Amino acid sequence: MDRIKILIVEDDPLFAIELTRIVEEDLGYQVAARHDNAPAALDWMAKTATPPDLALLDIALKGEPGRHRTCQAVALQNLSRFLARISLKWFAQQLPEALFIRVHRNFMVNISMVERINISDGTLSVSGKIVPIGLRFRSTLL
Repeated sequence: MDRIKILIVEDDPLFAIELTRIVEEDLGYQVAARHDNAPAALDWMAKTATPPDLALLDIALKGEPGRHRTCQAVALQNLSRFLARISLKWFAQQLPEALFIRVHRNFMVNISMVERINISDGTLSVSGKIVPIGLRFRSTLL
């Protein structure tokens, strides 16, 4: 049985690397391609012989005019069966506030998994991984 193939379009390099690790190592799926901008993803979609089964798209790609329309085009090209636009804010609202906290525009953490908070460099350690603390979120966390 072929593994599910996933296209990742994410312009934050750290988040893209972590997302790739989660998809491949934790979930056992295959990352078919990873791009940091929508035009490159669209170009890849036009050229690939086997389109992905799923696309994980950052709907707020920095510096891209019409970025939402471009990401929708990636999703709709050969992937029209499902289209979900879910933000981290939505996920935050679904999780128990007593267990999870948003620490950055791209990161939420399970409070019980926080090993260390480094105030001097604005990071925290979660399961051995360094996670940045966004300026907006520091007062909530500290």
